[in-house]
Amino acid sequence: MSVWWALAVVDRAPDALPSIDGARVEAFALGDHATLIAAELPAMPAAGLDALRRHDAAVRTLAEQVPAVLPVRFGAHASEPARLVERLRGREDALHRGLERVHGAVQVTVRAMRGPPLVVAPVDERDASFGPGARFLRQRARAPRPPGWDALTRALRPHVRAERVDEGDPRVDAWRVYHLVARDGEPAYRTELAHVVALVPDWQLVAGASSPPYAFAAEVLS
Repeated sequence: MSVWWALAVVDRAPDALPSIDGARVEAFALGDHATLIAAELPAMPAAGLDALRRHDAAVRTLAEQVPAVLPVRFGAHASEPARLVERLRGREDALHRGLERVHGAVQVTVRAMRGPPLVVAPVDERDASFGPGARFLRQRARAPRPPGWDALTRALRPHVRAERVDEGDPRVDAWRVYHLVARDGEPAYRTELAHVVALVPDWQLVAGASSPPYAFAAEVLS
């Protein structure tokens, strides 16, 4: 029995759907503003570097053809496309907002090879505009970030649509920052990022090539 491998949710079906080893690829409407792209395969490929590369290649092809793409993380599949669509039912508004957020944008991943540990920046206890309870909730809501990151990257702010910070793989890097950047603003972003890299040489910040916005696609199947 064949399986349907979910690839991405896009704002509209492209004129030419990508091919995965000659597999049939189809588009399925998700309301008025989103479309699921999935491929029919004889069997779901085993998780591994080759399968991940095939998945990423198909998503990148889609990203070149449509203004907005929310990649589906590798592994989401079903015996029928209707089951994939059903799993996304009720998320149409969230998908629409997600597609608007990534419209015309790419992801740039900045890795700290030897960066300091992530810290949670404290909420200023002297801020009289918040009561003790509100300050506590604000503190808990703050995600760990590199020390001094906000001040260090102030010049980057105009070029960054959204940001996520994650702990890295201890075998490879200390932590990672994901930036959502407008395609046409990427050159200016990288110019400012080079200044940031120069300010903290001990952190060994490395920016990868742009990619589809995997880190900003929480609304879709995983």
